[in-house]
Amino acid sequence: MDSLLTAIFAAAAALAGVALTSYTNFQTQRRNHQFQMDAEAAKHDREKADKQTATKNERITQAHIALSRLAREFSMTSLDILWRAGMKAEAYDQRYLAACAEMDSLRAFAELYEPGLSPEIEELHGQMNLFWGHFNNVLHRTHLGYAVDDQSSSLQSAHAAAREIGSKALLAKWQLARLVPR
Repeated sequence: MDSLLTAIFAAAAALAGVALTSYTNFQTQRRNHQFQMDAEAAKHDREKADKQTATKNERITQAHIALSRLAREFSMTSLDILWRAGMKAEAYDQRYLAACAEMDSLRAFAELYEPGLSPEIEELHGQMNLFWGHFNNVLHRTHLGYAVDDQSSSLQSAHAAAREIGSKALLAKWQLARLVPR
């Protein structure tokens, strides 16, 4: 009977050992699987965040470039170059419409992605309109043969709008630069 008890006890111990090993292996596999799932989820989240950051940075870069173009297009330097070249008002209207299309993209960016930038962009848009009106008047008067000089109210107003556009564009670009993570 002693040997039977020993055999039963040994079998029970072996069975308990197998069960304990099986349970330990199961728990280890479960933890490993959970770790892998968590690592994959973290990797996916990092990749998604990196992609979102890259997209945001690209939008900011494009907005910055658009602001630079618009500031140049509506600058006193550009005004002088176009005026001295004898540009006709109709040709300038086409340039203005192209600039408006760029401004539309910039306004959409500001309204949809960076609403804090919208007031400056809208003010810049308003100054563009003023510049266009005054400069168009300068071109028209020049084409008709009227004397237009530094004392002309239209030229002075175009210059004032150009200075304001430069200031607004610089402020907006500064605000954009603050949005880029360093």
